[in-house]
Amino acid sequence: MCFGPLKRVCHWGPLIALGIIKSVTFSTVVCLSQWWPPQGSVGGKLVFLSFAVSAVLTLFFFLQAMLTGPGALPRGWRPDKESDVKFLQYCAACQGYKAPRAHHCRKCGQCVLKMDHHCPWINNCVGHRNHGSFTLFLLNAVLGCAQATVILAICIYHAIHRTWYVYYGSGREPRVYLGQWAIVACMFVLGLAIGVVLAVGMLLFFQVRAILRNRTGIEDWILEKKATRINILGVSVNP
Repeated sequence: MCFGPLKRVCHWGPLIALGIIKSVTFSTVVCLSQWWPPQGSVGGKLVFLSFAVSAVLTLFFFLQAMLTGPGALPRGWRPDKESDVKFLQYCAACQGYKAPRAHHCRKCGQCVLKMDHHCPWINNCVGHRNHGSFTLFLLNAVLGCAQATVILAICIYHAIHRTWYVYYGSGREPRVYLGQWAIVACMFVLGLAIGVVLAVGMLLFFQVRAILRNRTGIEDWILEKKATRINILGVSVNP
């Protein structure tokens, strides 16, 4: 049974995310050490360093976004000025008023400040305090997996054609030694890396757009719902 900060980690979302991060990192480092040894050239060192930075920052911002949390209103919260109550919504679950741009999360059981959405991958909400960390996690994950995609694809190609290079190669081709199951594992990790680039890249686009607009995902949904109702009302009134 998990307690304290580990309670956030003991969930299918963070466990899968951490598994993807570690598997992509490990496989890429193993392949890169054969394809372009870091001790062999300045380029190899730079490639290793850039990927290592992306991998470390991805893990760091992931843990920071998950463990810091979005910032929550205390139960029974009321504004300092009693006259401001008439401008606020009341949350029956928290037995208190909602601050401006705050929303109640049923999964977390609390009102979250500037709530964007509840993310199962960090087992927490994305809001006022961790929106920046969450966005940086997405950015570094996309950059790291994009680099891993190129490295893994090239290394798998060289590993498959290793025997061909012995007879027909120039002798300058990189020798990547991967067994049958290692190639299968690298192909699986390559699929994970491509999936992260596509799926997380799309999520990163929406997060950056939300930051530039200064509008959360929930606020976008509220505005879209309002526009839809206005359109439906306009159609019914003016057939």
